[in-house]
Amino acid sequence: MDCIGSLSVDFIFATFMVLIMMGGISNLTMDRFNMVDESKELVEARSLAECIAGYVDQVYAGGNGHYIIISTPPMLGKNSNYHILVNSSGVMVRLEGRRGLANIVPEMISDNPTTLKSSNVILLPSRNYIILNKLDGNGENWIVIINQ
Repeated sequence: MDCIGSLSVDFIFATFMVLIMMGGISNLTMDRFNMVDESKELVEARSLAECIAGYVDQVYAGGNGHYIIISTPPMLGKNSNYHILVNSSGVMVRLEGRRGLANIVPEMISDNPTTLKSSNVILLPSRNYIILNKLDGNGENWIVIINQ
């Protein structure tokens, strides 16, 4: 019997199984790479939260009139859709459902230097902000964060 040029069913089946396994492995590999990118963005968010919390604590420790001008980065990783929330309990960076948190010394935070009422301040990407320590009429220090 002449067997030149024929394929066996076993060879076709084995080739098909190898292709299916390679597709599954490549899909799993891509998922792992995406998780690494998301983890990197979260690390950057946490680092940014710690940095801003450090600036707020430094301004508070500096006393009345002390201020720092900061710039928020345009992107965290490959993502420019984030915001930073600063209130009396800490700094939180929100990035597509993930959060980076940093604690601060409990302080009174305001976004208006004239009225000095407690509020949540939201910082956006690619902007400059002034973090200012201001004394109110009762002798208490306030941290005021305003867009420059």
